[in-house]
Amino acid sequence: MKSWKKKFIRLFAVVLVGFVSMSFVKSYIIKTKSLTEQFMVDIEAHLKVRNDYGPIEFINTDEQEARIEATLTVEGKTEEEIAKVLDQFVININVSGKVIDVFADINMKNWVQYNGWFYNKNTITFNDGSTALDIKDTDISLVVYLPKVKELTINNKYDTVKFESFNSDVNAQLMSSDISGGDINGDVDIDLKYGDMNVGDIQGGKLVLFDSDASFGGAGNLELRSKYSEIKFKDAKSLDQTSFDDVIDFENVEGDINMNAKYSEISFNDYDTAAFDVFDCDLDAGTGKSLSFSSKYSTVKFNDVDVVELESFDDDFRFAVMKEVKILRSKYSEFLIDQVDTELKVISSFDDEITVVSVGENLSHLEMDSKYTDLDFPIPNDVAYHLDAKLKYCSFDHPKPSNIETKFQEGSSLELICKINNPSQNSPTIDIKAYDGDITIQ
Repeated sequence: MKSWKKKFIRLFAVVLVGFVSMSFVKSYIIKTKSLTEQFMVDIEAHLKVRNDYGPIEFINTDEQEARIEATLTVEGKTEEEIAKVLDQFVININVSGKVIDVFADINMKNWVQYNGWFYNKNTITFNDGSTALDIKDTDISLVVYLPKVKELTINNKYDTVKFESFNSDVNAQLMSSDISGGDINGDVDIDLKYGDMNVGDIQGGKLVLFDSDASFGGAGNLELRSKYSEIKFKDAKSLDQTSFDDVIDFENVEGDINMNAKYSEISFNDYDTAAFDVFDCDLDAGTGKSLSFSSKYSTVKFNDVDVVELESFDDDFRFAVMKEVKILRSKYSEFLIDQVDTELKVISSFDDEITVVSVGENLSHLEMDSKYTDLDFPIPNDVAYHLDAKLKYCSFDHPKPSNIETKFQEGSSLELICKINNPSQNSPTIDIKAYDGDITIQ
């Protein structure tokens, strides 16, 4: 009995393998058909080009006449069924005022494809109700000889868009499509999903990226909305970005940066004014004039900045030379600052570590209100300043006063108002309120 079962299983397996093998051994026929259309284009025109079935290539022309060359390639089992697809092939050109729509089409209503063990179906239904059977693939290659226009709109899915350069504003809706070419001498409004973008300079505009890689040269005023993407560019006049789980690398921004980011890696060089709201990000930045920063769970590194204002929660900050630093609110964060030149204000701090490596010659003010925070702020020994400290459960390392105005010490509480090194009326002021921290100002 067991032997019979084994023989049956072996026989069934042989038949099954043969059936599967036969199902994959098919010969297909490939046929092509080409169409060409020409039409006049006004310099103020808005040209819209769409191809859902294959690539688009734009070639610039100095003529006022546009030319569309479309080639349909069909792969199927029989010439009769292929011919049904070729007969449906058209280049649609619709003109409405200054708007010209161009769409290469095979008038397909739907395509039902089902491959089962014992039943297969492969049927294209066209808009007129006719059908074509057993078509393996269709592809339309579109070449557009492009005159100068005011605006260009591109729609493409699952293929490539190539161009020499665009001399107009460009709108694009791209799905699993790659776009590559030279400069875009106009504003852009590009929505790219699951694709790559590799172009030259763009004048400015908006990019919406989803799971895409984008690389371009310089830009004007740029708006970026991105998720799961890698973005690299050189310079921009200004940058407004919302980012989620991206890798962002750019060089310089001439003006303002406004960025809201989560789970992203961000690196850039010089900027003018920047405002960041970040969550769980890694950020490495260069030199700027003014920085506003709100962060949680991030690692942040900046070079020289004139004015810094920030809020922090469980972050790790590293700064180079700061002229003025204002920490509005902070909890559970670490700050390492190479140098504070003029002023450090800590408005509210809870369980932080603030380490300043050196203090500049132009120091004017230190102010801190904290709980469970450690501060190391090494004021040079020869600096004269006014000191006002109110401390509880703190260790406090400071120079010997030259003049004590008020001193109250009882148990773990210390209040001290004094002068260090005989300061003048214009000398720096040091105001510290601390609870349970290690405070060093020498």
